[in-house]
Amino acid sequence: MNLCWCLVLGPLLVMHLVTAVRLELNGKNTSSLLQLNISETASLKCEVFDNTGDEELIWYRGTRQVDVSSNDNVNISQVCVYPLSTEDNGVSFICLLKRDNTVKLSVMLDVRFTPILEGESSVTVEVGKNAQLTCITKANPQAEMIWRKNGVVVTMEKSRYKQYLDSEKFQLNIDRVDKKDAGNYTCVAVATDSNTTETKNFELVVEDKKDVLPVEAIAAAVVVGALIILFFLFAKRETIFKPCMKKREDTSL
Repeated sequence: MNLCWCLVLGPLLVMHLVTAVRLELNGKNTSSLLQLNISETASLKCEVFDNTGDEELIWYRGTRQVDVSSNDNVNISQVCVYPLSTEDNGVSFICLLKRDNTVKLSVMLDVRFTPILEGESSVTVEVGKNAQLTCITKANPQAEMIWRKNGVVVTMEKSRYKQYLDSEKFQLNIDRVDKKDAGNYTCVAVATDSNTTETKNFELVVEDKKDVLPVEAIAAAVVVGALIILFFLFAKRETIFKPCMKKREDTSL
């Protein structure tokens, strides 16, 4: 942005052009997106233009300031990220003028990587209860996800089978499990940009329903037991309290 101002000296009108300091980040004068693959190096170069003197630069990774050598922060400054990891995906690096933080540019890292799958490999559930298989997934771009049971794609047409997918997990929920639901399940992720396939196996173990004494039966048993004790004490009241009464009579004598 260029600003003009005038200086009047007697009959003379002198025009001066004032040029605002600007930045370029990786050769661009606007904030941008940098696409790279995992394990590669992200090289970021910030330069000052239209400055009349030395300008000191500072960097931020997200909200945290990056330590930069004093030999590499005047007029031109560079930051390298190596090797890139999944944690770098979506992170923004910001270059700013130290004396004026409103003069800044940013670049967001778009780190591409094939699907990474994790999760609890074995799940045990009783007949009649609900089961949940959770496949923790990371991928950029997001992969196409499917579930297989014993090698066959699980269809969601069955009312008891439901699946849930977000950016971090792929779940298979089974309502009211029965014995035939037991088996080996596979979480399958297909990278949309390379057709790379990653899988993770899960085992669903279905146990017989355990016999549990109902709460109502326990409560009834407690009440019955308490009543039996009370009846016993009432029936034996004379025998129990007779020694005490005799002792009181002896004392009164």
